[in-house]
Amino acid sequence: MSDAALGIVVDSEDPRYCWVPTDIQRCSDLVDGSQWISALEQQLKAEPKPTRQLRMTVSEGDNPQFWASTACTLRARNEALRKMQPPAKKVTLLTQHEVLFWFNVGSGVQKRDRVFVTDSKCPHQGLCLLAGELKDVEDLAQLGSHGCSAQMVPTVPMVRCPRHNKTFDLRTGESLGNGERLRVYPCKFDQGRYYVKVPVTETNGMLQVAIESCTVPDEDVDMTEEPDTKRPRFCLLPTPVANAMRTNRMLGQNATLG
Repeated sequence: MSDAALGIVVDSEDPRYCWVPTDIQRCSDLVDGSQWISALEQQLKAEPKPTRQLRMTVSEGDNPQFWASTACTLRARNEALRKMQPPAKKVTLLTQHEVLFWFNVGSGVQKRDRVFVTDSKCPHQGLCLLAGELKDVEDLAQLGSHGCSAQMVPTVPMVRCPRHNKTFDLRTGESLGNGERLRVYPCKFDQGRYYVKVPVTETNGMLQVAIESCTVPDEDVDMTEEPDTKRPRFCLLPTPVANAMRTNRMLGQNATLG
């Protein structure tokens, strides 16, 4: 069944929002982010190494999460990205929102907890983030505060836009060092598929159409003449009690005083 056949559902806790169904029903419908990151690293190792430079650049771009070196600069990473498949799945919702589903990155026990939905375009200059670099960055701050072991280091799922190297947290949409924010959408798995939460004001009337399509129209009845009101008739089985009731009713109708 396609998502169009399911319709949009108003959020039970906050009617200002609604849940839009998608055709994503299983993990295989999405891009495995962990495998994609590993494939990118393999691609970078296969790239020809640049000549050694006397000066080493400590960092490039406006986000210190992505370090550059003589062997693997951001330019080399961007070249490798052009040879990669997209790191996310693009979906156009019934409400015409173009979103990206990111999967199997970040911290979470269940794979369903490792799914994130964002706008498809970078908020800076509108470049589609399907061309971006997906990263799983170790959250060292959380490691120190929660006392996690080295084998249980929490990670932050991030995407880097290759145009100006701006990076965004896929959980919150925040970008370190600038005020621009990538829009993120809550999502949930329900009734065998993923739903995306959007404001009702952004449904472009789709919610009203969905409600009206579920409403059964009244029969077209000519009410120019009111039907006669008749007393209901009951059928009694031929039992002694029923026969006595019939006899009493007939006597009551024909009896006279005197």
